[in-house]
Amino acid sequence: MVVPLLHRNTISFMAMQRRQQYIAHNHIKDRFIALDKDNFLTTWSICTGQIIGTPQKVEVDYSGYELYCSDDEDYTYKREWFEITLLKSIEPVMNMSDADFYKDWQTKSQFENQMSFVSKTKKDFHRFKAIQIIGEKGVEEVFSFVHPYYGQYQLLIFSDDFEYMLEILVNNRYHFYKR
Repeated sequence: MVVPLLHRNTISFMAMQRRQQYIAHNHIKDRFIALDKDNFLTTWSICTGQIIGTPQKVEVDYSGYELYCSDDEDYTYKREWFEITLLKSIEPVMNMSDADFYKDWQTKSQFENQMSFVSKTKKDFHRFKAIQIIGEKGVEEVFSFVHPYYGQYQLLIFSDDFEYMLEILVNNRYHFYKR
């Protein structure tokens, strides 16, 4: 008897919504678990593609967040092989300015009529949350932080222990942060 093993492509699971409806997912043993935008965790069997049990409501509301990606082709946090999912708040953090985030020497110019890179760059401040699906009924928030969001030319990468973050900007600027 031959039993086909389904590919882990998310379109192959039964009763799955469109891919854009999910903000986090994880592969745990023989289960594929996904968190949708309505804060429900749904579990599928990787062997059969069928839903296991009923979707579980998550206590924390993630409806004000979206999946972070640096551009449309960035799959860093979109695939199940990455342990965490990085979410970005849809709305910017209110009442936050450059002076709240950057040091004085980063915002001040050295010459008259000169603008610093920080003050010239268009950005908003957003809350970011790194979350991880830890089982069929739970989502763990690994950490959260407020950080400038420059739009679609910014890539955020974390060390395995989440102690360090590398920010890569398109204009060959690199920033290294320690938690």
